[in-house]
Amino acid sequence: MPGWLLSQLWPLALAVLWAPLCRPQACEWFVRLGALEDLHEFHWSLEKQQPVTSMQSVMETLTDQAVDPLDQKAKYLCFPYYIRIDLACRTAEFGSSAVREAHLSGMKPVVTVRFQEPAHPVRQKPERLEAVLTAAPLLDEVGCHSEVCSMGWYVPFPLLNGSVVYRVLVQTNGLGRHIPDKSFAMNVDGYVRPSKSSPGLMERSFGTEVMALPSMMKSLHPSRPLWFVRSVTPVLVLGGVPNNKVVLVSSTEFRHSTLVEVSIDSCWVGSLSCPQANFSSTIQDVISTESTIFIRQNQLVYRFTGDFTLLPLTEKPSEFWTRMFKGLCVERLVPVYLPFNGKEYFYVVGGGWQSGYIYSVELQDGSVYSYDIVDRDGKRPCDFVECRDTAAFTFPTPLPTFIPREQGSGFLIVTGSELFTDTPLVIRGVEFNPYSWLLILWGNALICSYDSAVTYMFFTGFPATQMIKYFALSFQGEFTFVTEDEEVRSVLLSFTLPPLSVWWGLEGHPQVVLLRPSPAWDSLVMLQQLRGPATVEQESLLTVFYSTEGQLHEVVYTESVAGVGSVAKRKIPLSELLSLLRFSSHLPSSSVTRTSWLRGLYFWAELLLGSNLSPLLQIGDINPYIYSLCLFSSPPPLSSLRQGGLFVFPYPCPFQRMHFESLPPPNLFSRIQQYRAEPPEVLDPMGFYSPSSLSIYHGLLYQLLWLHSQYNRPYGDPVHDPTWRWWKNKAMYEDYYSYLASNRLSSGGVHVEMRYYAKEHRGWSQHSLPDRIYLDRTSTYHFTVYLSLRNRAHLQRKLSSVWLAAVISNIDYIDILVTRQELINRGAVLYQVTIHTDQITLVERAKITTQSLTGLNLKSFSFTLSVMNGMKSCYQETESGLERQGYTMLPVSVGCPPGRRIAFDITYTLQYTKETNKRYFDCLDPDPEMPCFYYEDTFYPFFQIQDMVSGDSGQFLGSYTFLIIGGGPYSLDNMRHYSEEEILIYNSQSHSDKMALIWTMPEGNVNKTEQGFYIFHGTANSVGWICQTRSPCSDITADGLQAPDFYFFVEVSNRGVDTSTYCDYKLQFVIHIHGLPLNAYRGLFCMLVTMGILCSVLFCFILYQCCGHLIYQKITGVIDNIKHRMLQTSGSEVYHYSEETLHLPRGSIAVHRASVLAKPRPPGLDAHPHH
Repeated sequence: MPGWLLSQLWPLALAVLWAPLCRPQACEWFVRLGALEDLHEFHWSLEKQQPVTSMQSVMETLTDQAVDPLDQKAKYLCFPYYIRIDLACRTAEFGSSAVREAHLSGMKPVVTVRFQEPAHPVRQKPERLEAVLTAAPLLDEVGCHSEVCSMGWYVPFPLLNGSVVYRVLVQTNGLGRHIPDKSFAMNVDGYVRPSKSSPGLMERSFGTEVMALPSMMKSLHPSRPLWFVRSVTPVLVLGGVPNNKVVLVSSTEFRHSTLVEVSIDSCWVGSLSCPQANFSSTIQDVISTESTIFIRQNQLVYRFTGDFTLLPLTEKPSEFWTRMFKGLCVERLVPVYLPFNGKEYFYVVGGGWQSGYIYSVELQDGSVYSYDIVDRDGKRPCDFVECRDTAAFTFPTPLPTFIPREQGSGFLIVTGSELFTDTPLVIRGVEFNPYSWLLILWGNALICSYDSAVTYMFFTGFPATQMIKYFALSFQGEFTFVTEDEEVRSVLLSFTLPPLSVWWGLEGHPQVVLLRPSPAWDSLVMLQQLRGPATVEQESLLTVFYSTEGQLHEVVYTESVAGVGSVAKRKIPLSELLSLLRFSSHLPSSSVTRTSWLRGLYFWAELLLGSNLSPLLQIGDINPYIYSLCLFSSPPPLSSLRQGGLFVFPYPCPFQRMHFESLPPPNLFSRIQQYRAEPPEVLDPMGFYSPSSLSIYHGLLYQLLWLHSQYNRPYGDPVHDPTWRWWKNKAMYEDYYSYLASNRLSSGGVHVEMRYYAKEHRGWSQHSLPDRIYLDRTSTYHFTVYLSLRNRAHLQRKLSSVWLAAVISNIDYIDILVTRQELINRGAVLYQVTIHTDQITLVERAKITTQSLTGLNLKSFSFTLSVMNGMKSCYQETESGLERQGYTMLPVSVGCPPGRRIAFDITYTLQYTKETNKRYFDCLDPDPEMPCFYYEDTFYPFFQIQDMVSGDSGQFLGSYTFLIIGGGPYSLDNMRHYSEEEILIYNSQSHSDKMALIWTMPEGNVNKTEQGFYIFHGTANSVGWICQTRSPCSDITADGLQAPDFYFFVEVSNRGVDTSTYCDYKLQFVIHIHGLPLNAYRGLFCMLVTMGILCSVLFCFILYQCCGHLIYQKITGVIDNIKHRMLQTSGSEVYHYSEETLHLPRGSIAVHRASVLAKPRPPGLDAHPHH
């Protein structure tokens, strides 16, 4: 067959093959932020950070619902935003139709919002939290001739104090058409403020937004690194635009971005001490942190603090840029990508006469602190290492002067005996992965070290003729870097210019890979022309970075044929590119031949499949080789594939599939607390919601998260779930409320189902490892790795070639155990992997010097699983494309896992105390929230460890101290905290001679601390109240006829006395003790007074019984005698009566008046009678 005909038939065959196999997914999720006041007002970022309105009045109308409208403690507020969810399909009309079809088939999107904890958690303990929300359908206000017109799904967007970084994952509920999961970054933008010129609008607080994008972002601009603190930075800022003081700003990881001109004065302060060769307006360095942006222009450094009310910032938001290091000549900024111990860091490198000066800058809660890095002798880092300049240096272990020659494909270990080239070694930067403890030095070579630069290993595959410009770590085993030789690529219909060099590597693998320019990348670009005519004429790379999820993305600036510029983020199809490495040798060596073949491929595909063919980037479960052909690859020669009359495609992966089995529930070790909320059921037959019913959803979700944030009760509830007290009073009426809803009689037009707002304690076991795991001192994480083979020919030989390697970055803290089992009948290899810390010796455990509060001061390591010869050649087809298998890195954090707390087990304490003492006396006025304990009875406290993630709780059996740190009589208002000296003498047995002890341990021999405090254990926990003479509870004045009572403020802590856990469990709670005895002197006085009164009363009673009649006569005689004497005293007075007649007018009545004639009246008194 002629060669020209064969060259045309190959594309025809592949085009026919594409038709059934290479169909892409039709639709994907599309998410926007909608304002609460106007559901159709959309935003790209979270600008408002506080609830906007109260729902209390609406909730009060729900009279026959599970919610209690009279609960004054409830917080029913509204978040400021909704999430609107749509389907983005090939056309807008098809997308609307797909949404209606999905709704009628019962599909509802399920949105998982993950709240990223801040760098320094203050308002809440460190925790990993996410909310799983079900979206509610809502009709748009557009008219049509159908019952279901344009619609979308809505869900409240929850905000949490302390969190400004959010990750939104959208999934289906399993009904209707399948839509692949998609994740979005939605963060709080604290660098906006209300516009002064346009009321109701927002503007940038640190500059002016630039609308003329093409004039600023030229396609010839070089790429630059993106520096930010991973996981906690809400707003990413990219500088480096030549000759312009503009930066690119995005709070969605560049899904949407704006160009902003920063409002600083461009000045040039060159001097002899700080020489500046040229002036430039370019923002050379930009570092974005959680709440502050730092920029460098020439030798000047500025900072700007955003307005993040959700963060506990100690600094006020900035109004203007503030200059830092006014007396320092700054040559460059050096970022630190991860926070550590509640702080963020970066370094400042001095220049000019201050060359060699390095300053460490720390940030915490918005406050900035800088320190000159010197030791106790005043020496700086450049006094210990040879600083050739501010960007290049050497280590104590000398690096070779020249680059060694490559020998094979493995790591080249520097031993001094290897051969060297004539190319000098130049180091321009250093990267460090704190999880894997990998140190990488980069320049015109790539060097790594796992032992702090004691030994060096060179990566192979990187030419010494290129120079690395910047480096990006994923902290999950991958890394990428960009070299200096950058070129602009033109995206035309049929060809492409060579792009800049982007490289990729894997920790533990010796070879780095050139992603582009490469034949695989060229094929990808050509196949994208199957969309139709190209609309982009030129594009240039702005930066390459790893997202929060560890995916490799590029930010590019594109210019259309019409001259319209835009900035876009694209995911680099890493797995697809790497899968083509095994076929790269079959690609035509000439770019002209490769282009000719792809043109033929495009012609036949357009003829068979139509001109509106979508990009073929996602497929189903097909042969990997066919998939590679569908995407990028040209066919290999027929002679190399034909074997024995059959076509056999090469499969370099030593196994077919790698999957995990017997994994524990993911939340037990990932420590993610998960809440579930669904919209209240509406009574509408079509199932559509209204803005009013959606606002009820807002209020219920706010109350749910409010209960979570306020759950800090020291007393353990019967069900330690924050939502238990929300529904406990109405749980018995649940069936009644369901009956009303089934008959459409519920108030408000909705039905609130209490089980829809709860905490999910048990997660489903998955077939993939979590994003990270947390291990305590005695934790064990166990799972199984299953490796199946493709065919069973020569099975024994193939099984012997499949080996799994497990590597831990530090064996002093973690031990791993791997066992291998060959399953001959299944053609597979089974590995059982166990990661545990319970077999680490006490000496090695002591390296974690102190116990820490939950989630703090964790030691981070990496656990790596890799299949030999399969790290870069094994891929698995999924719904979202190819995924690499054969290599997995799992971050492991050792310490006190987040989500644990200690609580006073009041239920078991009451039960055990009652059974042991054979009695129980409660207070006269019992308080169900705080039961009383009798002073004369022995007190047996018990505590439980509550796992807020799994919902489990168990008795705390470790060691702890029991201290009284405060108290007061009769009322909680009378309590006060004791000083350290008082705490010592009131609780320490070493100060018992001061007669100030409040309590003692009456049972058994126990250990004591150095300060004399008793060390309690799980079952040795008896407390006897003694209240010695000088104790605060020894002399309490009785209040009425009741015995004195006292409130004690107790602190329980296992710090320094417990070796069973890395957790520092500390609990402070109040107990009520009644029946306290009086002071001995006060008691004696009260007894004497009482006895005196009783004796007097008794004497009088006896006297009355024996001589009562005589006493009565005597008393009567005395009274009569007194009366007789009183009569004698008044006998000298003479009373005269006279009668006189008053003559009145006729018809009146004559009144006789008796006048008393007595001794003369005193002068001045009226002698006339009064009428």
